[in-house]
Amino acid sequence: KFRNWITSRHNPPEEARLVLPLTAASQPQLDQLGKSNASKHPLALAWIGYHDALWACKTWHYTKTMPTGKTVKIGVFEAGRFIGVVVFSRGATPRIGSPYELEQVEVCELTRVALDEHKAPVTQIISEALAMLKTLNPGLRLVISYAALEEGHHGGIYQAGNWIYEGCVASHAFKD
Repeated sequence: KFRNWITSRHNPPEEARLVLPLTAASQPQLDQLGKSNASKHPLALAWIGYHDALWACKTWHYTKTMPTGKTVKIGVFEAGRFIGVVVFSRGATPRIGSPYELEQVEVCELTRVALDEHKAPVTQIISEALAMLKTLNPGLRLVISYAALEEGHHGGIYQAGNWIYEGCVASHAFKD
């Protein structure tokens, strides 16, 4: 289990943000849109819809699933190409913030980082996604994430991003 306290930081310049008219299906349909403003920027993040996030999770995430409930979905683009999604949610428990004396609206979980091959460091992608999340939710104070040890993940992306390691927690993953 890792946590990252949200601190005030400057927002990226407006021209660094990307707004694309995304379709609700797959990469081939996204590619048909042609070049976008993102081609001016090696890395760009933008809000995306459920179906685009679902496709990315089914294609590039080991669980092949999208979290249920309310989610914030941030698409990741390199040189105008859709390469994945970062998904935040309320987490699996309504008491996610109670160990930190926070209300549920003050904390969320980073639940998916689903990426195709990419050049940008994952820590940079997560950092920019956190900045967007903070802008959308100014009352947010804490983001929690879990590394799936049973999948061979050791939390390297969180360690590299200076998240605070809090130790192991029991997994609730169900295997067939």
